[in-house]
Amino acid sequence: MKDRLLVVAVVVPLLGLLALIGRAEFNLQDGRPWLLPIRGYDPRDLISGHYLRFTYDLHPQPSTCGAPPGDFAPADALDASCCLCLQPPSEWPEIRQLTCEEAASAGCMSWIRSADVIGEQRYFIPEGRGAELEQAIRERNAAMRVRVTDDGTLAIEQLYFDGEPWTP
Repeated sequence: MKDRLLVVAVVVPLLGLLALIGRAEFNLQDGRPWLLPIRGYDPRDLISGHYLRFTYDLHPQPSTCGAPPGDFAPADALDASCCLCLQPPSEWPEIRQLTCEEAASAGCMSWIRSADVIGEQRYFIPEGRGAELEQAIRERNAAMRVRVTDDGTLAIEQLYFDGEPWTP
């Protein structure tokens, strides 16, 4: 009996981990690609352990979502209860902030929850590349290539500098 419990205790977490990995890979394959501009989160220390700390530098068009009635929210004000509608002209999207119900039905090419892009984000980097990345993110135009699935799930794919992919 103890052997069976031990097997279950080992196998169930492994199956859960495999399911999470499979879902992340599916999101990367299934989602629509976009380039979202980023900036360093903390100018004193952009690198924390093996992670680049950043925020998305999004500037949606003025919106009534998240604003007092009769007003428009400023373009830089992302409201966590709203969603962002991503539309072409290219991989660099035109961004509108809408209610999540509107974004899902407004004919948006892709949409994401504002809460998913507000605040500090992290991107894993290889050991020993921190100084190089810290300098690059300060001096160059940085962006993350993300993939967004039809249900608004965002998955980070790759870091870009000046429109070119950064390869570790």
